[in-house]
Amino acid sequence: MLPILGLAATLLGGCYKNTMTTSAPEGEVHESTAKFYLWGLVGENSNDLDKLCPSGVSKIEEEMNAGNALVSCITCSVATPITVRVTCSGGSAFLVQPDTTTGVASITTLDGESK
Repeated sequence: MLPILGLAATLLGGCYKNTMTTSAPEGEVHESTAKFYLWGLVGENSNDLDKLCPSGVSKIEEEMNAGNALVSCITCSVATPITVRVTCSGGSAFLVQPDTTTGVASITTLDGESK
């Protein structure tokens, strides 16, 4: 009886993937696991996207994969991990600062190189 309940919970729990994209080209990928508890009702996950991707974000994905579903099933959804993947945009971002006294603008890449 217990194996049937385990199989039913695994099949009914399922996997999912939610993807948010922009038109920016893809660059570096950062992956983390968000930890939620009590069927996802308790817990919070936040990523500082300005620090993680100073050039901007190309794509954000969150998914409940087979490994996450297995953990959720084994713990009867007391622990519900979600995989979060942030893809930064490729290329450089620039900060333009006009000087009102001289009328000249300074251009700096966000990685610190002055132009």
